[in-house]
Amino acid sequence: MKKGMIVIGVLLWAFFAVTAAGQTVEKPEQTPIEKVVDTAKKAEEKTEPTLIGEWILNSSKYRTRGSITFKEDSTYSKTEWDPDGIGATIAGEYKTDRSKEPFAINLCLNKCGGPGSEWTTLFGIFRFREDGTVIIITSPDTNQPENFDKEPEMYTMILTRVEKKE
Repeated sequence: MKKGMIVIGVLLWAFFAVTAAGQTVEKPEQTPIEKVVDTAKKAEEKTEPTLIGEWILNSSKYRTRGSITFKEDSTYSKTEWDPDGIGATIAGEYKTDRSKEPFAINLCLNKCGGPGSEWTTLFGIFRFREDGTVIIITSPDTNQPENFDKEPEMYTMILTRVEKKE
C-alpha cells in the first residue's frame, strides 16, 4: 500500500509538473507611467527626420528670401520673394516616397493627382543632410530627378528648419 501511495504521489507530481510547464505566467499590466516610458522609448528608436514643420528657403539669384511649411495633413505652403521684391505664395498637397532612393517628393499646386496636375506639380527628390538642412531638387519637366549630381540653382531649394521659441 505504501508503494502504491508513493507511485500515485509521483504520478500526480509528474502530471502537475508537465501541466504547469506548458503554461505561461502572464505579465501584470503596465502602470500608466510605464506605458508612457515604453511609448517614448519606441518613438525614440524609430525617429526619422521629418519634413513637417516650418523651414526657411535659401536665398539665390532667383529668390531673396522665402519659407515653406509642411503640415501633417500632407499640405504645404511656400512663399518666395524675387530680387525685384515681388512675393508669391503657392499652396497645395505634397507626397513623399521614402521607399525610393533618393527619396521622392511631389509638390502639387492644389490637389495631387487631379486632371492636369502633371502640369502644375514639381517633381523632385530630397535628402536630409548631416547639418540638419534639407535639399530638394525639382525637375524642369515631369520627370523625377535621378540624383543630386547636378544642382541647378533654379531648381534647388535648401531648407533650414525654423527653431521654435520656447
